Amino acid sequence: MTEHFNSADKNLQTWVEKAKDPIDKLFREKEALAVLASKEDLKASEADFQKLLVTPEMLATKYGARAAIRRKLMEPVDALVDKAIEHIEAQLDEKLANETDDEKIEQLQLKADAIIEKIVRELDNPSILGEWDAGEDSVKPPPRGWLLGNMFARRFLSILVAEGGVGKSAVQYAQLLSLAIGRSLTGDYVFQRCRVFIMCLEDGEDELRRRIQALCLFYKVKPEELKGWLYLSALTDAKKTGKLMQLHRGQPMLGALGGKLEAMVQRYSLDVIALDPFIKVHGVAENDNEQIDMVASLLIGLAIKYDIAIALTHHTNKLPNAEPGNANRGRGASALKDAGRLVYTLTTMSIEEAARFGISERDRTRHVRLDGAKINLIVGRPIRWFFLESQPLGNATELYPHGDEIQVARTWTPPDAWNAVTDDIMNRILSDIDKGMEDGNRYSEAANAGGRAAWKIIQRHIPAHTEQQARDIIKAWVDDGTLRRDTYDNPVTRKKGVSGLWVNKERLRPKPKAEDEELPF
Repeated sequence: MTEHFNSADKNLQTWVEKAKDPIDKLFREKEALAVLASKEDLKASEADFQKLLVTPEMLATKYGARAAIRRKLMEPVDALVDKAIEHIEAQLDEKLANETDDEKIEQLQLKADAIIEKIVRELDNPSILGEWDAGEDSVKPPPRGWLLGNMFARRFLSILVAEGGVGKSAVQYAQLLSLAIGRSLTGDYVFQRCRVFIMCLEDGEDELRRRIQALCLFYKVKPEELKGWLYLSALTDAKKTGKLMQLHRGQPMLGALGGKLEAMVQRYSLDVIALDPFIKVHGVAENDNEQIDMVASLLIGLAIKYDIAIALTHHTNKLPNAEPGNANRGRGASALKDAGRLVYTLTTMSIEEAARFGISERDRTRHVRLDGAKINLIVGRPIRWFFLESQPLGNATELYPHGDEIQVARTWTPPDAWNAVTDDIMNRILSDIDKGMEDGNRYSEAANAGGRAAWKIIQRHIPAHTEQQARDIIKAWVDDGTLRRDTYDNPVTRKKGVSGLWVNKERLRPKPKAEDEELPF
């Protein structure tokens, strides 16, 4: 039973300890009784038992003694629970005193109910490993603490993985600015306004100021909107910042940074801490899974302890294949990826994507896509695109008359190849494909179709479409059965069994026309 007591939930003990002397006294008595119950010989002195209001008559047998002690253990439970509930409700009233957000009020009340339920359950039957009976669990857990879309959530680690120079800081800073001002700049839903701390460990104060001020200029955010909501730090000197963990004689040791981050949370009531980049917050071997897991566990522990979100930017490995949505792209040990519950990648637009969207090579590298790489908390996540703008900072001097232009990220929506495909145009395209070529040949979707390429019919009717967009439409029609493949004998080359395309008329749903207008199908 001593083990049971010592393994009680830390959250429970924290709440109970705050109830001061009455509950502390009862817990000390409970622990002392548990110690007696654990004695195999049960030969404690009569004075010891009388002190605990356990009479010698209760100790007639070994098992009777244990049962008596267990009954005695339950006597102070009602008083203990009453005190605990009283304290919790007082804390809740204090938190709700100035709270006007109905959703947050409901979340706080649910949290208080869950804690009370846990206290009752734990004292009624102390757990061994924090277990509970699901059939007796009447507490509905509160919703996850989402803050910005599915990017950041309280008590969880978010990681954005990208190569250097792709724009990960530009994208993440825009997301964090959304939280600080309470309105979305990146298309992500803002669940609540948050106090944000950005710690940049790669660039100095001036560069961090340039980035934040450029974002404010681009999105027309006034400085007074940030006061008390966004805090910045740019300390590149590890001696001043310290590390979460560092090696001492080859062994990982706790550093000073963790304590400083806790102090920041307490001083400014932070909701989000963003560390940019991860490699700079620790001094352990980055390829050692055990050591990186220790660092990640420290961050997760901090997030859980203070009910905050922690966001990291993370560099990629040296492999040439920057596959979008691949969580394994991050440099170093995989333990960081495993610890994160919201892992995203940011990738420059590929040559093939640029061709599909009609983007020039000059602008291709300014388009970046955000993909969910490892998202344990939700199902699915669509691809998001950003365009990297150049924002003049307005800091011209005599020596630098043009001042600085700083990279900022804005959302970008790819052109939809189907927007121009009206029912009328679709019917004309399909009519041309089904009619075939003048020499009797059939059109084909094959990559090497040459003059028989069906995608050229798309461009004939929609000249603005790129080759890739036109190919995508033909492929979609083949995949959904609008176009069917069949073989025929080439009348020009005399080759038999050549593959060509026909329209599957049963799959068409043409737009209704006037009675005197003849439909092609």
